[in-house]
Amino acid sequence: MASDLETMRRRLAGRMEALERLRHLSAQVVGATSLQRLTEVALAGLQPEVGATRAILGAARPGGELVLRALAGFPDSGVADDIVKADAEIRHVLPVGSLRAGQVVGLADLDEVGTSTALHELVGKMGVRSLALVPLLSRGRFLGLLALCWTQRHPLDREQEALLGLAGNQIAGALEAALRLEEAERAAGEARAVFYAIADVGAFVMPGDAI
Repeated sequence: MASDLETMRRRLAGRMEALERLRHLSAQVVGATSLQRLTEVALAGLQPEVGATRAILGAARPGGELVLRALAGFPDSGVADDIVKADAEIRHVLPVGSLRAGQVVGLADLDEVGTSTALHELVGKMGVRSLALVPLLSRGRFLGLLALCWTQRHPLDREQEALLGLAGNQIAGALEAALRLEEAERAAGEARAVFYAIADVGAFVMPGDAI
């Protein structure tokens, strides 16, 4: 009985420590100024918890399709081009329904997942054996996906799955803010371009001339 209580106490203490680290992660991702930095910070914060060594961030377009936005932890950043080329095949195998419902999906062994030859080759080139697909939702809206990667077989346990779900909520808020900032910067750039174009036209118009 005493040993059972001690085991429960240790598990509870471990969960409390993990939650404290999640609070620290939340503060870090909020301060990320780009999607690349957000991905790097998320991976650094989650690696001690679940052991993942690589991460992929996809953001959802208004139509809902995912677009690759950042990678972290990959020795060869060139795999980004390979991922983009395999976009259609990747979307075909993603469990979109589960992700939009906010469910973390673990793929413990990609060798056991039925995929095309092209995807099998892509996985080999990426050096990835296992994946955890973490949906990023804000106020019920699907914003994107963080895929955590392991180079070895890694089945998620329930605690890890729950922790990744909580982390996903925090990362989603930071992703939403980063996307808003991107849009604001894009709009400001377009406004500056229009302003300078008008100014250039005005410079060639003589007083009294009609434009």
